[in-house]
Amino acid sequence: MTNNPAPTPTVADTVADLCAMLEDNRMLWDNERAVINRAITHLRNAAAMEKDAARYWWLRDPHQQIAKVIDKPGRELFDQYGRFDGYEYEYRSGEELDTAIDAQLAARDAEEQKT
Repeated sequence: MTNNPAPTPTVADTVADLCAMLEDNRMLWDNERAVINRAITHLRNAAAMEKDAARYWWLRDPHQQIAKVIDKPGRELFDQYGRFDGYEYEYRSGEELDTAIDAQLAARDAEEQKT
């Protein structure tokens, strides 16, 4: 029998818990509610930065095949005579790139859970 310690809550977990507590306690004074709302905003910003940092470190990992994530599938090009003339490549960026990296991070986390 292994003794697995409880996972450390992420910033996102803390934000969710704080939001739930705020919703459950509707009898707070206005100034208390304002302070808690400010704290939630700061925690949400920290959660976004935590996610960006995870993406950055995934990209920096020399064992990742980032080209498979950054590159979109290439389109074959043909010249005017119908002969193969190479590929046209496009690259993911912005939200599309974030989504692709998040999928890779989720797959990695799922694989780590199996072991």
